[in-house]
Amino acid sequence: MKFDFETHLFAMLREEPFLASFSLRLDKIRDKNIRTCGVRLNKDTLKYEFFYNPTFMNRLTPREATGVMKHEFYHLILGHVTNRFSKDRQENMKMWNIAADLAINSYLQNELPEIACVPGRDKFADVPPFQSAEWYYDFLQQNEDDFKDILDSMDTLDDHGHWGDSEDSDGSAAAQQVADQRLDNDLKEVSQQAAKSGGWGSVPNHIRSVALERAKSHEVDWRKTLRYFCVTSKKASRSSSIKRLNRRYPFIHPGQKSSRVANIAISVDQSGSMTDEQLSQIAAELSKLAEIVDFTVIPFDHEVVEDQVFQWAKGRKMKMERVAYGGTNFDAPTDFVNQRDFDGHVVLTDLMASPPKRSKCKRIWINVDSYYKDKRTFGPNNNEKVIHL
Repeated sequence: MKFDFETHLFAMLREEPFLASFSLRLDKIRDKNIRTCGVRLNKDTLKYEFFYNPTFMNRLTPREATGVMKHEFYHLILGHVTNRFSKDRQENMKMWNIAADLAINSYLQNELPEIACVPGRDKFADVPPFQSAEWYYDFLQQNEDDFKDILDSMDTLDDHGHWGDSEDSDGSAAAQQVADQRLDNDLKEVSQQAAKSGGWGSVPNHIRSVALERAKSHEVDWRKTLRYFCVTSKKASRSSSIKRLNRRYPFIHPGQKSSRVANIAISVDQSGSMTDEQLSQIAAELSKLAEIVDFTVIPFDHEVVEDQVFQWAKGRKMKMERVAYGGTNFDAPTDFVNQRDFDGHVVLTDLMASPPKRSKCKRIWINVDSYYKDKRTFGPNNNEKVIHL
């Protein structure tokens, strides 16, 4: 039977609303060059994606297909894909891969195809279930002589070839940081919905608790948030559609990959209320941001100092001078950005002025003054995100 993701997700929604909803947050990629399936970080879109060989999925029963999808999603939730590996694990990746699968498959013993390694079954009949991946890794190491032939002769159910790959196209860890934050945000939304509605389905208690822990509000790392903003503010040269599968779970189906880099405006408040120390701190942070992305710096007070607007090119060392000392008018940079082809607008400020008019592009505020530390939103309808430096 030919496997169709959309049809299968609709079928899953009744029994597995949490997992079906989580699935909609991942791009699904057909890849005939892999043996089975897997999850990986796409370094262009900075999102995690489920990739699969359609021939493999076509061979599965509906129950097995659901089990395979659960297997992949549990790897993501438990952090197996994003873990930084120790030197020991890097040298024994196959053993770690098997250990991670044993941890996951303890919860899916009767739902997976025969090729899966399952505690208490077949070659692992004497291995106890419901342990962590770390526990299974230590167990396999301690009993390596007993399992050597098994480990040498078998493959994991899925493709783990991209696990622990934390470098983006520029050789930094920013890609994984952004993708991890996006994944946490997705888990926050779907797990909170599931907790309110009882829509967990068959998700075991341990994995529920991990998802809920990741969903807790943590102090925002503004640098990660800014990276996230910069790489997700691309104008959509792609098709996307809204899939309202259930009133309790309205989600946006992921769009297609876009290759264009976002055109980001960063407006820097240089009004009299901003201290030289604050501006120096901003310049230092922008210098770090320039390691991963291009952006346009727009100095302003009651007006934009247009002859001092400049492009900060990625990888370049540049200086930002103070060029203004007047009052603050947020409409000035808003107008400047609205009249140009920017994809996103970041405003670095102490928030000491009235909210501006609407922005034509996505906008966030970064507050540099502790007086407004409790402020979480700003903007024309008090609905734009504020993060704190």
